[in-house]
Amino acid sequence: MTLNSTGKTFIGSLIAQIIRDNSDESILCVCYTNHALDQFLEHMLKRGEKRLVRIGGRTKSEALKKYELKALSKKERSLSVSDADKRMRSVVAQMHQCKDEITELLQTLQLPLEWQHARDVLEDSNLAVNFEIIHHDGFAVVGRNNTKIDEDYLFSSWKRGEECPEWLQESLEVEGTDNLWLLLPAQRLERINEWKQLQSEEMNEMIQSARQRYEDLSAEKVDIGLEIDSYILEKARIIGATTTGAAKYRDLLSLKSASVVIVEEAGEVLEPHVLTALTENKENSEETKHLILIGDHLQLRPKLESYSLTKVSGNGFDFDISLFERLIHSGFDSAMLGVQHRMKPCIADLIRRQTYPSLQDHPSVASYPDVRGVPDNLLFIDHANFENGADDLATTKSNSFEAQLCVEIVRYLLLQGYAHSQVTILTPYVGQILTIVKEMRRSMNDVNTFVSELDQAELLRDDADIEDIELHAEKMGNKQIRCSSVDNYQGEECDIIVISLVRSNKYGGIGFLKEEQRVNVLLSRAKHGMFIVGNTATLRSSSKGNHVWKPLLDMFQSQGRIVKSFPTVCQLHPMDGTTYCRTVQEFRTHRPNGGCNRPCSARLECGHACPLMCHPTDQGHLITLKQCTEPCRRIPPRCPRNHPCNKLCREDCGECLVRVEDTRLPCGHLASSPTCDSVRDDSSRKKLSQRCREKVMHTFTACGHECETACANANSQLPICPKLCNTMLECGHPCQNKCKSCKEGNHSCKQKCERTLFCGHICGRECHGGDPCPPCDKKCSCSSCVEDCDWQCLHEGKCSLVCGAPCNRLPCNLRCDKLLACGHRCPSICGEDCPDVSFCIECCSTETKANIVDMLEFNSYEEQDLDNDPVIFLQCGHFYSTTTLDGIMEIDKSYEIDEEGNFVGLQVLSSSLGTSKPKSCPDCRSAINHVKRYGRLISFMRLRFLERKHMTSVEMRLRRYSLILRGEPDDAKVKRLIEILEQLESDVKDGPMRKVFEACRGREIVVTPPPSRPYLELLRLRAQCFTRLILESNDVNFNVAIDVYQQSIDYADADRSRYMSSVLRLDLCKLLMNWTALHQVKARVDHICNRVIEDDINAALVQEAIDLKEKCNDKELKEVLKAMNQVMGYNYGGGWSSHWYECPNGHPYFIGECGGAMELGRCNECGEQIGGGSHRLLASNRSSATVAEALQD
Repeated sequence: MTLNSTGKTFIGSLIAQIIRDNSDESILCVCYTNHALDQFLEHMLKRGEKRLVRIGGRTKSEALKKYELKALSKKERSLSVSDADKRMRSVVAQMHQCKDEITELLQTLQLPLEWQHARDVLEDSNLAVNFEIIHHDGFAVVGRNNTKIDEDYLFSSWKRGEECPEWLQESLEVEGTDNLWLLLPAQRLERINEWKQLQSEEMNEMIQSARQRYEDLSAEKVDIGLEIDSYILEKARIIGATTTGAAKYRDLLSLKSASVVIVEEAGEVLEPHVLTALTENKENSEETKHLILIGDHLQLRPKLESYSLTKVSGNGFDFDISLFERLIHSGFDSAMLGVQHRMKPCIADLIRRQTYPSLQDHPSVASYPDVRGVPDNLLFIDHANFENGADDLATTKSNSFEAQLCVEIVRYLLLQGYAHSQVTILTPYVGQILTIVKEMRRSMNDVNTFVSELDQAELLRDDADIEDIELHAEKMGNKQIRCSSVDNYQGEECDIIVISLVRSNKYGGIGFLKEEQRVNVLLSRAKHGMFIVGNTATLRSSSKGNHVWKPLLDMFQSQGRIVKSFPTVCQLHPMDGTTYCRTVQEFRTHRPNGGCNRPCSARLECGHACPLMCHPTDQGHLITLKQCTEPCRRIPPRCPRNHPCNKLCREDCGECLVRVEDTRLPCGHLASSPTCDSVRDDSSRKKLSQRCREKVMHTFTACGHECETACANANSQLPICPKLCNTMLECGHPCQNKCKSCKEGNHSCKQKCERTLFCGHICGRECHGGDPCPPCDKKCSCSSCVEDCDWQCLHEGKCSLVCGAPCNRLPCNLRCDKLLACGHRCPSICGEDCPDVSFCIECCSTETKANIVDMLEFNSYEEQDLDNDPVIFLQCGHFYSTTTLDGIMEIDKSYEIDEEGNFVGLQVLSSSLGTSKPKSCPDCRSAINHVKRYGRLISFMRLRFLERKHMTSVEMRLRRYSLILRGEPDDAKVKRLIEILEQLESDVKDGPMRKVFEACRGREIVVTPPPSRPYLELLRLRAQCFTRLILESNDVNFNVAIDVYQQSIDYADADRSRYMSSVLRLDLCKLLMNWTALHQVKARVDHICNRVIEDDINAALVQEAIDLKEKCNDKELKEVLKAMNQVMGYNYGGGWSSHWYECPNGHPYFIGECGGAMELGRCNECGEQIGGGSHRLLASNRSSATVAEALQD
């Protein structure tokens, strides 16, 4: 039994050394945590033990890494090639073969039925004759362009529904032959499905067989691994493992049978975990002879996930009672260590009175230093600020006031000169850890907080946001404060401990603080000083925890160590007395730099007085010197006039910037008030002259212009003419570039486009000449109306489509027969809305009657024959004759018109209309909208405009997402990008065109579909995202990427987008080659590349396809070599490159032993004779340069 800080690890390692030195027994040391295990094994290393093994791979000790079981096993394999190692390599190679076989079968199942797989089924049913090629007198059958015709070609033609070739008909006319070429396409599809089903059944059996072999090999691999690891353990005297590792590797440990088991922290280990480390006497193992338990049952018990199974629940299960505690309470023989080496006596008095009355102090602890800047080493800071959510029943608690005070205490201690590793914050609740971390981030920007992985896991179980917390200990820098829960700090210590008890409420609830074991651990972690922040009233009023805290608080009270604020003392001026601080403001006001409010006034090396208040740290003022903000009194080193420097003391003097009298420059001009440094000598005056801005007249020889320019420009070697080009461009604007930049004809317009867009807005973009304006970037209507169209009249009927679709009825040329409110006949065309009374030809004003309405004959409104040519009123307020507006709107492009001018049918709307400039009013240039007569053209242009704007937005987003993907984002960002692209795909499909199509379903509408390029780019980007997430071949991301590529290729083929089809096919090839064994996909890659080469869309794409095929062949050769090495345990590279040869047709083969040819053979590829005799190679064979190059790579 070991009490707090009595040296249990030291005693444990000493016991292990005694047993080792006086017996041949092997020792197994089991610890609850990796930290404790590392400490024990490091002690054994210091005692000279080298034959030790650490099971598990989570050590943070550099000295122990080479003693991990995995590292030793790897080292053993590299030094010797044992029979077990050879079997392991063979098993791994066979597992790879099984995996490749399963992968190839699964890929084959996903592919359409090809001839190479259909042949076996057809031969069994005597149907293969339908696709047999009969060669006559050595002649081959070829098709168009000398294309080779074989069984695969015929089978593909049959699947496409083509007719039987004439030359094959004769062989199928034999009686009894089932002619498959006579089947209809639907019947052929049924046959293909039947054969595919037969193929699937056969391949499923093969997959199950390969899977079973893989599982058997996997089990054999585990057995061989145990054999190799047990060989390592046989040579070890000391074996270390955590309780988890001992249970996980029980089978391995049973082979070693360590006869002595030492369990550290036994009071914190569940009894079943101890039992798994023990062995009984069997055929291949020896029973445990000696069990040594080292621990303290008065500290924390083992952790259980279920509270109802613990002792404190009172349910009687008591599963958290360790074997150690049970044996102690049963009166089992035990020994106790009673001298502590950790705490100052005043801290040890707490647990001495509460838990260990016989605990003694080692003399060394009396000499521990006092905490600097604090009048006492042990304090309880009392407060009455309630915990957060004091009335709720949450399992984890927090207290913002305590978090703030603890952080300020830590800051104050750091200002006393303590290192960050010397101060730790402890709390019983993990929820308070997160509150403290956030407070420290807010108030101490230069200090981070370190939280252990165990506390991280606790926070995650509570669904806490731990984004700002460091995840791993190895990320700890020099400026990190440890913040930990009590449960996960057992066995550790620190010079100064700041404790936040958290619990503060009016009903006396203290939760975990009522457990003596937890309080014992909490109060026994500090070495030099301990400061507790809590509510004494809540602790005293607790009905369940009063017996724990009342004696402690009484002890604090009697010693005068309960205070309302944190007492501070200036180290440099202790006679000034004690200052109490409770809030952030008080700490920052009274102790701004850790000392008192007296000015430091020490003289710095620069000669200025220190500007800081009293500061215990940086007494040498090295940091303060670099921050001096006083004016510099030095003279710049290059100043000839001895001017004082006008910068701050901490800054480098540099150039003298004092202004001096006007100075004449070499160019003849006068420099007005130059800086001292710029005219200090002739050289600097010459440089200043080269920047002279005085204006002079100069004739430029390059262009012949004579104009005013800066002196420096006129005297330069290549003066630049400042005149503007002003050449009139095709767009009608003058060129605004400088003369020099346009002398070679590089004109460009920088004016803004003033065209009116379809939506009515001005373009406003940079002038783009005759190119159509891009979509509007202002807020305007981005959707089409899907209400029923209201254009109707008695003569031509009603439009049957929705308002946003191009109308499908004919216009009416008759005058409207409705009456206005004044009683006179409407002057507009039939089908249009009637105008206001103010436009009545009988009642309107003289000014209105004088308006020109016919732009051909220049007739006024008063002169217009309204019965034959009615007027149409525009939304802008202007009105014109129907004939005038019909010409402006080019109505003949929307409707078919006979010779007499009657509308007889609908014109197919051209895509070019959608990109043309919107039609506008001749008077005010406003876009013509909302005229039902022209609804067919207006709706079509609006649809094309909205679709173009929609697609432009999609393309811009795709470019932005593509740049994000090129920037090497992490997996979380890639997954988020996939979600965004899936939503964008839905947006692309639901564009303006689609909405109108769906609204008009069942009714005739002819509108050209939107461009497919953005949609294909989107699918390509999605596939690239999934490719980024691939970890291994055939994982879910790999398969999804393949599916997305195939989907995009099918879409491109259906849309006849041949360029994108080739690009996507090459992307798919790269994916297959990067993540799949080449022998599985080589045929597919060759097929895809050949398709790209045949399409011949782009020379660059064709060359890329050719390069991929060559790379595929090289990679295949390297994979063959790698496979040979794995299976045979043989090095086919390096010096063996001279053993490779080629047959007459260039196929490689290998000669073993010495590499000389001793026998003849046949090439597996072409059947040519290979080899030789008596170390002489056949004259038709040669050494393989291709393989030699591959081996060098």
